[in-house]
Amino acid sequence: MSSFLCWVQVMTLWAYVLRRNFPCVKFFEIDHPATACLKAKGVETMGRRDNHYLIAEDLGERQLVDVLGNTVWDQELSSIIVAEGLLMYLPLDAVGELFKQCAVSSGVGSRIVFTYVGRRPNGRPDAGSWSWLVIWLLKASGEPWL
Repeated sequence: MSSFLCWVQVMTLWAYVLRRNFPCVKFFEIDHPATACLKAKGVETMGRRDNHYLIAEDLGERQLVDVLGNTVWDQELSSIIVAEGLLMYLPLDAVGELFKQCAVSSGVGSRIVFTYVGRRPNGRPDAGSWSWLVIWLLKASGEPWL
């Protein structure tokens, strides 16, 4: 089965909106501690839900399998894993390792969805004709381009 309703847990960076519409689904949101702190304030303001787990971790410092080992995440369940706005910050070998950890951390039939912004030869983001906007948004929001 490939229906979204088959999944009972989702790991993402934008879980807050979805968690309201699918109360029977567990949403695990893993983000860098600095960002997670800001999100936690927003979640408290909007109202916490029992199906939302905000986890403040730097996946550059700790392995995903170790982070999930301290939660109620069930590695046997079919899951959706969303890596949005993450992969472009990781070296190529770290991306491969993250995908391997996702595979061992989720059950049969799981899926991974991700975004990626390439780099120009000068190291700046390459988002095609929208590169200027991406660079401006990153700078305006204080998000470093590593």
